[in-house]
Amino acid sequence: MKPPKSVQKEITNILASKLKDKVNIVINSPKTKEILEALPAYETYFLVKESWGGDSQILLQYMPTEKICNFIDIECWDKDVLSIGSLIQWLVALMEAGISTFIEALDTLDLELIVLMFQSFIEVVQISPTDDNAADIIDAGFESLDNMYYFRYLDDREENQIIKTFLDITFSYKQELYYVVMQGICWELKSALEEAAFERRETRLIELGFPPPTDSLSIYQYIKPEKLISKGIDKTKIPHIHETDYLPSLYKDQISEGTTLISSALVGVDDNTKERLLWEMAYLTNKIIVTDYCPIDDIERISESIRKALSLTSLGLDFLLREKGKHATSILNEANAETLFSLGYNLVIEQQRRLKTIINNTDLNMIPDRDRTLVEGLLKKRPLYQDKEFSSVEELDTLTDVIDRIGAMASLMGYLGWKDHIKDLVNTNIGSIHGLDMENVILTAMGVNLIEKKTGFRPLLIEEAVKFINNTTYRDANGYRTLKPGFHEDLNILLQSIDPSIEGRLIKETADGLEDRFITEISGIKTIESIDPRFITCLVVRFRD
Repeated sequence: MKPPKSVQKEITNILASKLKDKVNIVINSPKTKEILEALPAYETYFLVKESWGGDSQILLQYMPTEKICNFIDIECWDKDVLSIGSLIQWLVALMEAGISTFIEALDTLDLELIVLMFQSFIEVVQISPTDDNAADIIDAGFESLDNMYYFRYLDDREENQIIKTFLDITFSYKQELYYVVMQGICWELKSALEEAAFERRETRLIELGFPPPTDSLSIYQYIKPEKLISKGIDKTKIPHIHETDYLPSLYKDQISEGTTLISSALVGVDDNTKERLLWEMAYLTNKIIVTDYCPIDDIERISESIRKALSLTSLGLDFLLREKGKHATSILNEANAETLFSLGYNLVIEQQRRLKTIINNTDLNMIPDRDRTLVEGLLKKRPLYQDKEFSSVEELDTLTDVIDRIGAMASLMGYLGWKDHIKDLVNTNIGSIHGLDMENVILTAMGVNLIEKKTGFRPLLIEEAVKFINNTTYRDANGYRTLKPGFHEDLNILLQSIDPSIEGRLIKETADGLEDRFITEISGIKTIESIDPRFITCLVVRFRD
């Protein structure tokens, strides 16, 4: 059932406000309870955490107990391990909010959680009224509230007094629960309790929109991009949205107000499509959170996951805009957010696979420095464009060009016999194979070609390096070295002769890159004859004996 319009209006105001202002709006409203019941559990969780230690006590008094269970599900687990310390902090907060709030929470929490908490601090033995060893048990440090279950602390910890207070309240107000808990402490195995508690938590997280890892992994499934290009709307990818559901503002604000292509494209679609895509993006974000093992109580990590969803979905949309030549609105009407994300992700993975194939037999250190950041980002388990998520076709094109050029250089190096001279690198400016890169192998081979009129690689003598530089450069009117006319054409011809299979466009791009590396390093040198090989990296030069 929808909340009254007056409550809906206040909720709309709350969701549009900054987090620090939301708490005051909720507390000062005459409809605090109704608002907390209607707001998404995730929204109320961050309200409580924002006011933790202050107004959180007021909020917890009005909070539906099932949402308190959600809060503990969100914060008190690290993957599949229960955090007893965090659970105690929540129970203390509930107790400070009032005994009735604490008792109601105990009634709602999974019994396994309560037993696990007490098991971590106390051991329990049960004796009957006819047993005559009660004195021995008391002498051993046990105490009792009912002369039936005796407990003692496992060790001396500052939380022991809190645990004793919890026991006292439970015994005084909920004796039936007290006896069930004491039985559980005596007889239940920790591993079985943890497994049952974790399964219950997983079920509730699914209801909050966090699918299990087995379902979430599908977002990173490899699918050939061409299979995704013409894929229409898959109804199974549309989250079931109840009319009383509200999208948490953390998601809605970042998705609809972001600077990515998908955010700006949402402005042009109709309300129904926008609502569908907002929920799809939120659900996609949750899949990313689950699969990437992000803590679901960390706003910054959640925001990172939202940005990742926005970026790769934008890449998929941008690719389809170019591929289909349609307006963004048309594409969004015909596609799920997850399909666009998968397309963007797999376009990147295709390039990652291609790069891995190219450098399979090449040391990663041989990638030229200017391309290293791009290459290292792409080779991460979750590939990045330098240090951020891919989000546009232009970035993908830049990366594709870099990989093309690396592939061309790797192919050229295969004809130069450079591996035969690895031992000769010791007494050079490079020092060892670890200082060698693709560009200085090819540039050095150009020097060898000029001097010996044959194609191959070996370290140059300093005199040979000087001759090569003097024959290929001159000093311009400003005193800087620049390439002689005809160098570009000669270089293109040489590279094409080394490997005729490389297409002309790629030969030119590779030559441009080599020229840039060469002239950038050489341009400031005035007197070539007195050059110190230690300050050259574009050529491999042997030191004098």
